[in-house]
Amino acid sequence: MKILLCLMVFITSAGPAFPEGDDLLKVRKYYYLAIDSEEKFKEFENILVNFNNPDNTILGYVGMSFMLKAKYAWLPNYKMDYFTKGKNFLESAISNDPNNVELKFMRFCVQNDTPSFLSYKKNLESDKRHLLKAIPTIRDNDLKEKIISYMLEKEIKLTEAELNRLKNSK
Repeated sequence: MKILLCLMVFITSAGPAFPEGDDLLKVRKYYYLAIDSEEKFKEFENILVNFNNPDNTILGYVGMSFMLKAKYAWLPNYKMDYFTKGKNFLESAISNDPNNVELKFMRFCVQNDTPSFLSYKKNLESDKRHLLKAIPTIRDNDLKEKIISYMLEKEIKLTEAELNRLKNSK
């Protein structure tokens, strides 16, 4: 009985093992805050550090944190190193979970927003198709709204049918 009690205390005090519900929403919320604020970026990093055995979605956010670190770095060689590390984390997470809509959305945003000299644009069209196909089935309303808003606000090249499908999915 003592062993079971000790095990329960250890498990509950170890922190989240993987994101569920509110944990994932918190990570996502802080990621979007970190995009525009270096101070919020530090908070975002601290949240990610607390995950033990993160799932692929959180590993994707770890990759995004490195890419944000590249944004806030001063030296060009650090910028490139952080970007490459972040890209590798994100690509690894996607290869482990290729149908994860959130990971594909992360990559789509990065590839859409990064300068072409970084040569990280090859999945734009396939990710766009994947996202447009997945939108009607996404149960996470926060994620669904972020995808739709991004595609409409960034004026992603869409056919008339794709644009109507997006607008009707809101």
